[in-house]
Amino acid sequence: MNSSMSITGRETVLLKWLSNTEKELISRRSLFVKLLFSYLTILLIPVVVGSLLYQRVENKMIGNAARSNFALLDQIRLVVDNRMQEVERLTLQIAMNSRLQVLLSSDSEESTESRAAFYDFIRDLDRSRMSSSFIDDFYVYLNNSQTIISPIRKAKASLFFEHVQNSPDPGYPALMKQTLSEYHRHLYLHSIPLGSGTTQKKVLTYVQSLPLGQKTSFKGSLVIQIDEQQVKDLARQINWASEGHLYVLNPQGELIMTTSDSTGDLERLIGKLNDQTGYHSEMADGEMTMLSYTTSESNGLRYVSAVPRSVVMAGVDEIKTWAVMLLAVCLIAGTIACYSMAYRNYSPIRDMVEAIRKGRRSTGLRVSNEIDFIKSTLLDSMQEENDLRDTLSRQEPAIRANFLSRLFRGQVDPSAVTGESIDFMGVRFLAEAFGVILIDIENGSRFAKEGSEPEWILVQFVVSNICKELMPGDGYTVELDLQRLAVLMSVSKPDPADPGGLSENGRLRSFAERLKATLDHYQIQTTMAFGGVHCGMEQTGRAYAEALAALDYRITMGQGTIIGYEEIGGMEQRIYHYPLETETQMINMAKSGDFPGIDKLLDQIYAINFVNSRITPEVGKCLFFDMTGTLLKLQNVFSGSGKKLTGGDPVKSVLGCTTAEEMFQKTREWYESFCSAVNEERPDHGEKLFQRIKDYVDANCTDSNFGLASMAEELGLTQQYLSVFFKKYGDQNLKDYIMAVRLRAAKRMLASSEFTITQVAKAIGYANDIGFIRVFKKNEGITPGRYREIVAENGGKQG
Repeated sequence: MNSSMSITGRETVLLKWLSNTEKELISRRSLFVKLLFSYLTILLIPVVVGSLLYQRVENKMIGNAARSNFALLDQIRLVVDNRMQEVERLTLQIAMNSRLQVLLSSDSEESTESRAAFYDFIRDLDRSRMSSSFIDDFYVYLNNSQTIISPIRKAKASLFFEHVQNSPDPGYPALMKQTLSEYHRHLYLHSIPLGSGTTQKKVLTYVQSLPLGQKTSFKGSLVIQIDEQQVKDLARQINWASEGHLYVLNPQGELIMTTSDSTGDLERLIGKLNDQTGYHSEMADGEMTMLSYTTSESNGLRYVSAVPRSVVMAGVDEIKTWAVMLLAVCLIAGTIACYSMAYRNYSPIRDMVEAIRKGRRSTGLRVSNEIDFIKSTLLDSMQEENDLRDTLSRQEPAIRANFLSRLFRGQVDPSAVTGESIDFMGVRFLAEAFGVILIDIENGSRFAKEGSEPEWILVQFVVSNICKELMPGDGYTVELDLQRLAVLMSVSKPDPADPGGLSENGRLRSFAERLKATLDHYQIQTTMAFGGVHCGMEQTGRAYAEALAALDYRITMGQGTIIGYEEIGGMEQRIYHYPLETETQMINMAKSGDFPGIDKLLDQIYAINFVNSRITPEVGKCLFFDMTGTLLKLQNVFSGSGKKLTGGDPVKSVLGCTTAEEMFQKTREWYESFCSAVNEERPDHGEKLFQRIKDYVDANCTDSNFGLASMAEELGLTQQYLSVFFKKYGDQNLKDYIMAVRLRAAKRMLASSEFTITQVAKAIGYANDIGFIRVFKKNEGITPGRYREIVAENGGKQG
C-alpha cells in the first residue's frame, strides 16, 4: 500500500513538472522553439548525411558479401568441375576401348570372340577402377543383350538392379531401365540411395550413350556413379557450409543433389533461376535467404548456394546495430545538447525582455516573439530618441539664446563649460576675442503695422536673419526682449601686414553700419550700441555691460544712431538746467491754461540740456524725474476741483520713452492736455454753442427734413465736430437726444385722442408710423397704442 501511494505521489510530481514545463515552453513562445528547432536542424544535417552515407556503405558491404559468397560458390564449381573432368576422361577412355566396340557390335554373347572380349573388357574396367577416387562405381550397359558389365562382374540388367545394386527406392530398377533405353549425352540423375544399413550411401548417376555421337543408333550406355558425400565434403570446406546449403542442378534444371535435408520453398525458387550466374535475396521458409548461382560451361551443371542472410550479413548487421545504437545515442545526446544550448542562448534574451518589460510602459502591441518585442522596443526607443533630438534641435536656438543671455549677465562659469556642451548648443567661435552689439528696434511699421507681439516676433526674425547674412565671421544673435537683440561676434586680431586695416572696434562699427543701412532699406528703424572687444569667454559679460552702457546714451544722442562705448568717455556733464524759478513759471502758466508759453519754456530747457551740452543718461533721467514731479503737482491741483485728467499715468508715460526727444514730446503733450482741461472748465463759447444746439433741436426735430447734415450746415460746423462736441458737453449722443425730444412730443400728442398714430408719427418727423412704432416700443417697452390706453385708464395722466 505504501508502495502504491509512493508511485501515486511520483506521478503527481511528474504531472506537475510536465505542466510547469509546458507552461514555461508556452511562455517562451516561438523564439525558444525556433532556437531549439534550429539546433535540431543543424544536428539532423550530419545525421541525415551520415545515414545516407551509411546506406551506401551498407549496400556496398552487402554487395561485397554477396560477391564473396558468389566467389566461394564459384570456387566450389571449379573444384567440382575438376573432379567431373575425371568422369569425362573415364567416359572417353571406356568409350574408345576396342573391346567395347566389339561387344557393342556383337549380336551374340556365346561366340568365342564375344566371350574373350567380355573378359578382356572386364579386366580393362578393373584397371580403370583405380584411376579416380571421386568415382564410386561405373558399368556399361549393352542394349542387344541387356547385360551389365562392371569392373568385377557381368550380369543381366534385371538381376543387377534388383540384387547387386539394390536401392531402398522401389522405383530404382524401373528408372534405370527407362533411362538406359533412351539416348543421353552427359545426363546427370538426382542422387539415389544404394545399399542398406550401414553400407547405404547416395550416389550421383552419370549416363552417356555409346558409341559417342551416335544419337539414333546407340548400342549401349556408360553409367558412372559418383559418391554424393564427396561433393558434400567439398562444400563443407566453405565457411558458411554449416549454415548454408548447396544445390546442384543438371542442365535440364532438375535438382540432382543438395546438402539440405528439406528443400521447401527453395526448390521452387531455384527452379525460377534463368540466368547463368547471379545472386539475389529471396524469402524462403520465413527467412530471408541469399541465393548465389553459377553454371559450369563444361558440363552444364548449375551450382546454387542458399545461405541465410543473417549469416552472410552477420558482420554488416553487427555494424548496423552499432551504428543504430550510436545514432540513437547521438540523437539523444544531441537533443539534450540542443535543448541546453537553446535554453542557455534564450536565457539572456528572456532576461532582456523581462528587464524591458519592467522599465517600459505597456503599449498594447501584440508581438510574435521576443525578438520582435525587442525589435519593436528598439524601434520605439530610436523613434523616441529621434523625436527627442528633433525637439532638442528645435529648442537649440532657445537653449543657445538662454546660454548666451546668462553668459552676458555673468551667470555662466566659463571653467564649467565643456566642449561637448558648447557643441550641443551649436556654439562655435574661430577667434578668442569677442564683441557685443545691442540692437533696439525702434520702429518696424513695415512688418508690425498693429504692433502686436506676433508682428514684433516677425521683425526680430527678419533682423536676426539679416545679421546672419551680413556677419563677417562667427557670431550669434540673441533675442533679449521683444524689441531688443544682442549680437555676439568673434573678432579676429588685425593683420600686422595690413597697416591700413580696421581695428577690432572698427570692425564692429563697420558691421553695425552695414547692418543699419540694410535695416533702413527695409524700413526697420534701430538704435545700435557696442562695447569694446575683449579676449576670453569670461570677458563676454564685460563687453555686454559696455554695450548696455553705450545704449543708455540713446537718451541724449537720439534714436537711429550707432553708439560706441569709446564715444561716451568725454560726456562728463553731471548738472542739468531746470531751476526753481522756471518750474514756478511753468506751474503758473499751466494754471492759467497758457500752453504756448509752456511750449516755449520746454524748448529752452531741451536746448540748454541736450543741444548746447551733453549730459549723461543718468543725469538726463534725473531731469525728467524732476519735470514729471512738476506734472504730478499740477495733477493734484486739478484733481482738487473734482476733475480727472485722462491719458493714464504721466510717470509711466514719460519714463517709458527711450530718448530725451521722446520724453520732451510726451511732457509737452501732458502740459497741452492739462491746459486744455483748465480752459474747458471755464463757461465760455462752448457752453453757449451747446445750448444753441439744444435749442435748435427742440425747435426743428419735428420737421421731416430735419437731420444732422442740415443742422451742421445751419450752425456752421462739420458733422463730425458737431457730434463729438455734443457728446463731450452733454454726456449723451446727439442722435439719442433728438430721439428723446421727439418721443416727449409724441407722448403729449398720444395723450389726446384726436390724433391718430400715423398723424403723431408724421408730426414728430417720421415718414410713416412703422418706424415710429418700432422706435417707441424699443425705448418705452410698449407700442404707442398701448401707451394711449394706459394714459386713458389713468385719467389722461402721462406715464
